[in-house]
Amino acid sequence: MVGNRRLYEHAVRTATRYYADKAWDKALSEYQNALKEFPDDLDVIEKAADVLERLGRLPEAAQHYMNIASIRSRQGVVDQAVDYWQRATRLDPNIIEAHKNLAFTFASQGQPKLAVRENLALARIYQAKNDLPNALASVQTAYALDPANPDVLTALELLRQAGVTTGAMGEEPNAEAGEEGDETRGSPIDITKDLALTKLADMVFDEQLTPAKAATDSLISTALEQQMAGDTEKAIETYRRLLSAGVDQPAIHFNLGLLYQEQVRLDEAIEHFNKSVRFADYRLGSQFALGELYRAKGRVDEALSYFLEALKIIDLQTVHREQADDLIQVYESLAETYAVKGEAQQSGAFVSTLVDFLSSKGWEDKVVQARRRLDSLTEEGAPAMSLAELLSVRDSDSLLQSMSFMQELAKRGKFYSALEEAYHALEKSPDYIPLHLRLADMIWKNGQTEAAIAKFLIIANTLYARGDAHQAMAIYQRILRLAPMDVNIRSKLIELLVSYGQIDRALEQYLALADTYYQLAATEKAREKYQDALALAPRGGTSRLWTNQIMHRLGELDTQRGDWKRGIATYEQLKKIDPQDEKVRMILIDLYYKVQPPRAIQEIDELLKAYRTAGKLRKLVPIIEDQIRSHPNDMALRARAAQTCIEAGLRPEGLAHLNHLGELQLNAGLTKQAVATIRAIIALNPPNVQAYQKLLARIGG
Repeated sequence: MVGNRRLYEHAVRTATRYYADKAWDKALSEYQNALKEFPDDLDVIEKAADVLERLGRLPEAAQHYMNIASIRSRQGVVDQAVDYWQRATRLDPNIIEAHKNLAFTFASQGQPKLAVRENLALARIYQAKNDLPNALASVQTAYALDPANPDVLTALELLRQAGVTTGAMGEEPNAEAGEEGDETRGSPIDITKDLALTKLADMVFDEQLTPAKAATDSLISTALEQQMAGDTEKAIETYRRLLSAGVDQPAIHFNLGLLYQEQVRLDEAIEHFNKSVRFADYRLGSQFALGELYRAKGRVDEALSYFLEALKIIDLQTVHREQADDLIQVYESLAETYAVKGEAQQSGAFVSTLVDFLSSKGWEDKVVQARRRLDSLTEEGAPAMSLAELLSVRDSDSLLQSMSFMQELAKRGKFYSALEEAYHALEKSPDYIPLHLRLADMIWKNGQTEAAIAKFLIIANTLYARGDAHQAMAIYQRILRLAPMDVNIRSKLIELLVSYGQIDRALEQYLALADTYYQLAATEKAREKYQDALALAPRGGTSRLWTNQIMHRLGELDTQRGDWKRGIATYEQLKKIDPQDEKVRMILIDLYYKVQPPRAIQEIDELLKAYRTAGKLRKLVPIIEDQIRSHPNDMALRARAAQTCIEAGLRPEGLAHLNHLGELQLNAGLTKQAVATIRAIIALNPPNVQAYQKLLARIGG
C-alpha cells in the first residue's frame, strides 16, 4: 500500500531540522513517522539507525541495519547486505539471523575463515542461551570448513565440558566418564593415554563382525597387549601395520607418539602428536606432550607455546561462558609476550612451573580451587584472571590471600589499609599485572580520578614495553571509558590497533577522536583526523562503507562550520563515489544555492535527467517541491518544478508552477519569457484556458 507522500515529506523535513539541532529524540520520532508511510525507504531507515546509535539504543539500531540488509539482499546487492549485517553485529553481537546470513554468504563466496568466525559466534550465542544442539551444529559447520582451526577445537572443548557429545565431527565419541572419586588421574598425558587405550579397546567390540574387521580387531588387541606389556618396539610395528591397513584413528597416532617418545625418537613422536592434536578428545594431552618434546629438544620458546595452549584448554573449562573470550585473549597475549621477550631463563622457569603443576597429584582439583579464588577477586565487568598469570608468580597462595584481604578491607571502607596491603603484596609480586589493575581500580573508586588514570597508563605502557600489545590495548580502552576526552590515549590506541592490523577498530577510534576534537572546538584538528581516517579506510574490512561514512562526517563538519566551499568539494567527491546517493545530491543543491545558485540548477538538471532515464520522475517531485519552499522566487527552479510535475503526470501541480512562473516573469518585466510560459499553459488546455488567452492577447502575445 502506497503511503501518504505529503506526510512522509513533512516528517523527513522536520526530522532533518531536528537532526541538525542534535535533538535526537525528536528527530527519531519524525523518522519513524516517515517510515510509517514508506517503510522501505533505505535512506530514512539508515538515518533512524544513526539516531538510535547516538541515543545509545544499539539493539534497535542494529535491527534497522538488519532491515536494510534484508532489502539489499532481496535486490541482489550482496556486498551491501554484508556491510549492513556486519554493522548490525557490531552494535548487537547476539543477532542470530545476521551471523547466519554472514556465515552462509562467506561460505558461498569461498571465504572459509570469515565463515568459521561467524559460525563460532553463533555457537557462543546458542551456548549462552543453553541451546546446546544448535551450538553443536554451528561448531560442526565451522569444523567442516576448517577442521584444524584452534578456535574451532577450543569451542569443541567447551561443548564437551558442557556435556555435549561431539563425536559426529570427525573425532571419536566422548569417553565414558571415569569412576566417581578418581583423585589421582595423573598428568594430561596420562589422562589422554587412558582415553586412547579405552577407545581402541571399544573398537574391538564395536559393530558387526566381518572377516576384515576380525583382522583389524586382532591387530588392535595385539598392539594394546604389547603396549601394556612394555614391548615398545613391537607395539610400534603393530600400530604402523594398522595405519597401513587404513585404520587411521587419533588414538593410534597418540599412542604411537607416546611409544616414540619412550624411545627418544623425538621427531617421529612430534609427527604423530601433530596428527592427534587436531582432535578435541586428544588435544590437551597432545599439546602437553608436544611441549615436553620441544623442551627435550632444547627449544624452550616453542615448548612454552604448547604448554600455554594446554593450560588454556584447562582454564577455559573452569570459567563462565561470558569470560571465555577475555581469557583466550589473555593467553594469546602471554604467548606473544614470551615470544617477544626471548628470555630463555624466564621462559624455562615458567615451563618448569607449568609442568610441575600439571604433573602434581590432584592438579585438577587445584585448578578448580584456584579458579574459584580468582573469580572471587574479579571485579564485575573486568576480564577474567588467568591461571597462567597466577602460576608465573612465586608463592601464589600468599598473593591470593593478600588480594582477598585487600578486597575485604575495601568493602569495609578501610581504603588506606587496603592500599597498604596492596603495596605490601606488590613488594613480593611486583610483576603480577592483575594486582596492579586491582590497585588502580581501588584508587579510582576512592575518587582519585587522575591518580587512577595515571596508574592505568603506567600499566598499559609497561605491558606495551614488554611486548604484550593486546593487553595494553585493552587497558587503553579501559582508560578511555574513564576519560573519554583524553586525545593522547586514544591516539596511542589507534597507533597500536593499526600496527596490529586491526584496521576497523582503528577507524572506529579515529572517528571517536575526531568527534572529541570537535567537542573541544578544535575543528581543524577534527578535520585532520577525519582525513587520517580517510587515508586508512581502504585497508578496512568494508573500505567503501568506511570511506562514505568518513566523508559524510567531513561534509557535515564543513557545513556546520559554514565552510561551504570545502563542503561542496567533499560532497562532489562523494557523488563521484556513489552517483545514486540522493542524500549527497540534496546537500549539494543546498550548498550550491548558498554560493553559486546557477550550479544548483545544474545539479537539479542532472537529477532530472537521471530520474527521467530511470522512469522515477514522481520520486523527484517532493525533492523539487522542498527546494521551491526554500527558494519560491527562483524562476529557473520553478520552471524545473513545472516540467517535472507535467512529465510525471501531475498536470494540476505542473499548471500551478507554470502559473506562478508566469507571474514572476511579468513582475520582473520579462514579457517575452512570460508569453512563452502562458502559451505552454494554454497548450495544456486548463479549465480556465480563455482567461490565459485573454492575458496573452493583452501582453502582446
